[in-house]
Amino acid sequence: MHRFTSKALAWLSMTIGILIAISAVFLLIFYIGYFTQIEWLYVFGTSNDVLNLTTSILTCIMAIMLLPSPRRQSLWLIAFLILTATAWVGAVIVIVDSLMMGGLMSNLTFNTLRLNYGLGFITNHDIHFGGGLIGLWLMVVNIYTYTKDHWPRNITILGFLSGAVLSLGLLGWEVSTLGSLGQMVWGIRLGRWILGYTSPDEAIASA
Repeated sequence: MHRFTSKALAWLSMTIGILIAISAVFLLIFYIGYFTQIEWLYVFGTSNDVLNLTTSILTCIMAIMLLPSPRRQSLWLIAFLILTATAWVGAVIVIVDSLMMGGLMSNLTFNTLRLNYGLGFITNHDIHFGGGLIGLWLMVVNIYTYTKDHWPRNITILGFLSGAVLSLGLLGWEVSTLGSLGQMVWGIRLGRWILGYTSPDEAIASA
């Protein structure tokens, strides 16, 4: 169970949550600049895109950290390997779409990826679809931790619901963006809980 309560996981989880919060603020500032025609605020849109791709990568790193042990959990391991790979595909989609929206990738590079390298699946989908793939992993990891009692149930339920909303991006529903806000709260709450967690062995040692 230690990988589910490691300090490294706690800090990574909180970092993801904090970056999502900063990203949301940047997006709000961008829209304020967009609707008021304050051009120097447009840079916050690009900053938001960079943070989106960063959080996607960090979430996939978390997925790798949480792979179940192969001993006596082979079915769970296979499921998590598939979902982790799926999440990485989603992250690549988010990266490519974010770079395009942020003006950090040229049309030439984009078309080269699509036409010359057979990455049409990646380039033909947007950030919502990519986030939806990541949402599938978020749903299942919280189902797993709920059944194994690795994390508090209120946190796993929040994580599951956040992943479910994110997964709506697979249908092209932009409301899936709200799932990121749920992931933000989930990540911060999970990190804080882990940092305050005392394992039974530690409790016995300190008694």
